Amino acid sequence: MSYLKFLIKPIAVLIIPIGAMAQVKNSKVDIYELPVPKNIEECFTFLEMTMTEDEIKLIKELPEDSISNNAKFRNGADFFHAWKLSYGSGSRLGKYFNKMGLIGAQAIYETILVSYHRNLNSQYIELQAQIKKRRAIQNTENEAYKIKIQKDTLNGVYIPKNISECMFELEKTYGEKSKIEFRNQEESKVIASAYKLGTGFWIRNKWGLSDGSRLQRYFYENGVREPADMTWIILTCYYKYANKKPLGFRARR
Repeated sequence: MSYLKFLIKPIAVLIIPIGAMAQVKNSKVDIYELPVPKNIEECFTFLEMTMTEDEIKLIKELPEDSISNNAKFRNGADFFHAWKLSYGSGSRLGKYFNKMGLIGAQAIYETILVSYHRNLNSQYIELQAQIKKRRAIQNTENEAYKIKIQKDTLNGVYIPKNISECMFELEKTYGEKSKIEFRNQEESKVIASAYKLGTGFWIRNKWGLSDGSRLQRYFYENGVREPADMTWIILTCYYKYANKKPLGFRARR
């Protein structure tokens, strides 16, 4: 009897560690509970610990140039926020990439995704080559941006240079019937409707609020960074303008 107990005991002891190991292996850590990585290698380790199996599978299997455009990652995966990439050089990881010559939250974000994709597929990361390619793209975009913000017309459309000119241009765009309907509706309702429908879309795209124009630069200089906010301000000011009220937006200069 004592001999049987001696045989059984080691088996029971072995079963518990195996179960515990499986549990640890299958569990995921909250990325916000981890520190910001200090280099690309730590990025890989933390992503392995925190991303779901479906997310990892997607990153591995998608073509590397399309990962950041996938619906799962388009608006920024959890690590984008947890690692404070939007802080630029204010975060430890931002400083790491900045020292290697890579600037910009989106560029850093996409570089991490592509590098992790290559790591998962046992490919060379070629981080310096990636950064060199992105810097070349950024330089080209910067030159194009410098030209755009100097122009008064883009693709045949006149670009207002300030909020007052926005009012004049919208006055030309709206038909008389549309103007009457716009100014006679409840403010928040009509602005929300115009923002979602054609007018808001037209303003953002035709006036270069997303990809560069002198109007975008005007808003940047006045502390407004997001195209959505610029559009909302323009529509709100136009509603007030149509109802002969002060615009309520004061330019810094």
